[in-house]
Amino acid sequence: MKKRNAQPRIFAASSAGIIILFIAIFSMLVSPLASALTWAGRNPHYGYFDNQFGNSNTPYPGGLGPVLPNNNYAIDSIPASVNTTGSLWQFLFDKYTHAGPYGGTNSAYVGVGRAQQWDKTGVSFIVNSILGRNATGPVPIRPLPSTPTGDWITLQQRLSASTLQVQMVDTTGLGCANSYYQYNEDDVAYYPDCGEIRPAIVLFYQGVAKFAMFYSCANPIGNFPGLPNVNYTLTPGITVSPAISEGDATINLNGTVNNNGAPTPAIQWQATTFTLPPAGVMPGSGPSALTPVNFYKNGATVIQSASRTFPSNVTSFALNPQTIGSYPVGTRICYTLSVQPYQLGSALWNHSPPACVTISKSPKVQVLGSDLIVGQGVAALGSNVVTATTTHTVGGLATMYGSWAEYGIIPSGTVTGMASAAGYAGGMIIPPPPLPPPTLCATSLLTFSNQVGNSCVANKIGQYTLAGTGTQVASRFPITASTPLLAGTVNVDTLASGRTYTTAANVAINLMANNPIPAKKWVVINAPNADITITKNITYTSATLTSVADIPQLVIIARNIIIADSVSQVDSWLIASGTGVDGRLNTCGAGGVTEATLPNATQCGTKLVVNGPISVNHLILRRTAGSGVGPAAGDPAEVFNLRPDAYLWSTSYSANAGRIPTVSTKELPPRF
Repeated sequence: MKKRNAQPRIFAASSAGIIILFIAIFSMLVSPLASALTWAGRNPHYGYFDNQFGNSNTPYPGGLGPVLPNNNYAIDSIPASVNTTGSLWQFLFDKYTHAGPYGGTNSAYVGVGRAQQWDKTGVSFIVNSILGRNATGPVPIRPLPSTPTGDWITLQQRLSASTLQVQMVDTTGLGCANSYYQYNEDDVAYYPDCGEIRPAIVLFYQGVAKFAMFYSCANPIGNFPGLPNVNYTLTPGITVSPAISEGDATINLNGTVNNNGAPTPAIQWQATTFTLPPAGVMPGSGPSALTPVNFYKNGATVIQSASRTFPSNVTSFALNPQTIGSYPVGTRICYTLSVQPYQLGSALWNHSPPACVTISKSPKVQVLGSDLIVGQGVAALGSNVVTATTTHTVGGLATMYGSWAEYGIIPSGTVTGMASAAGYAGGMIIPPPPLPPPTLCATSLLTFSNQVGNSCVANKIGQYTLAGTGTQVASRFPITASTPLLAGTVNVDTLASGRTYTTAANVAINLMANNPIPAKKWVVINAPNADITITKNITYTSATLTSVADIPQLVIIARNIIIADSVSQVDSWLIASGTGVDGRLNTCGAGGVTEATLPNATQCGTKLVVNGPISVNHLILRRTAGSGVGPAAGDPAEVFNLRPDAYLWSTSYSANAGRIPTVSTKELPPRF
């Protein structure tokens, strides 16, 4: 029989009347290949499990009595004690396996062996109807496992998510359809009588009837869809933003739960946090009987919890933002999401992989005693100043820290993050809302701009060019055929004062000093075709100087200049005169760190101070010192300091070695 859309009427009260019972002749279509998997069914006009004859002249005398239903219609196929989802499952399983409290075989059957086959036929028909399966053709009954596995587990899961009610069901308008194996044949048996009212088991899912069958004959009735799939597997996840922070920041969290199954009932979830030191071992993830706090350990605490349902597929939901404090670099503040139960019928939690915020640092640079001129001599705009700013809570106030120049910034490109006029010295307090946060204009008081007018426009700051000076310095110390050549490791202590030195082409020099450069000594290394690596500190004497002539000075001119990571101070002029990819000053280019790689927090951690003029094509800042916690968040990794001694010495040198030629003269009349 084909299915119809008519539904039975479900009543809450009892009803009496004359009922005609008729069980259709059942026809099982079995192919030779499938015969081993099928069993004989009940006799024509006989109910499942009782083999009692019923016909159209047999009335149903009872309604719903004190024990529902009234077991007074011959012998009901299903006993009245089957009135819960649990007892229904037990009844069907016992009948199929012929064991347990409901496993006995009715003596009215002809032969116990055949009776057991009939019981299996009926149970299979009922179970597959409850599970909502539909045949696509005249196929044999689907066997069930003989142990509580497979379909039995599925049945138990779906029954546990449903409710069972015993009601008087009216089949009027039902069209004689049942729920399983409806094709063009009567595959097993179906209930064809319409307009009858009998006690029935009705299964509801979320308040909607999904299955019904009469107690009297155990035959599924109505065009019900069966109980839906209620199994689910929940996989939680969590993301953090930002994933890298210097601390004293707000962290945004987002949870996800991927439900590979049916919509769930209310599921509890917990979000937790824990802190790992730099060398700490990251906990795992996955199902566990342990609570999140006990699973993740490391001092884990619950930061948010609730219960909710999860539909199929992925559910994403925002969690409460979290505020983190100041931590040592490399510390990880981790967040997790856990759900329980993560599967239907399970008591286990499922724990997400931790998502962590790694405490890092944004090293800062300071330029003292001078302007910062970027893109000098570059006609086209594009040499940009790009540094990072960070915000920390210090003394209860949000304070912004960043890199800064004591005087002006003159870039041919744009400026991002760096302040002129020492704008970030000591930190800049951010006013509380509703006042707006400071803009780049507030920290660009001495930054040159091509903007016309008196107003500041942030994206117009910079874009100003000047002529270059590096080659002019090199020309003041010419190289001749008699200029001494340097090679290999050079100790400044051994170089003669007042001399200019050079190198052969493509020579690498390791430059060092064991002692401070004494008073009255100055040395120039003009090696435009060599790379010079400074491997030890080079400092000037700290003794008292009595005249300009006493000022010591070192001038280094090279194709590229590299400073080893162990060096903390260089007192020298540093002029990297190479062009194109050359002309590099790398502040930490030795000891395993190259210009193509970035150091980690354990490398290049020594603060570097350079005292002297700097003129380079590429300034590669690689130091990781400074940027501490609290007020130390503004401590620099590199300091470039143009001290007055460089001005005084260069003025003295020009007076002694320089000349000012007269290009032309013109006699003018006196003016009275």
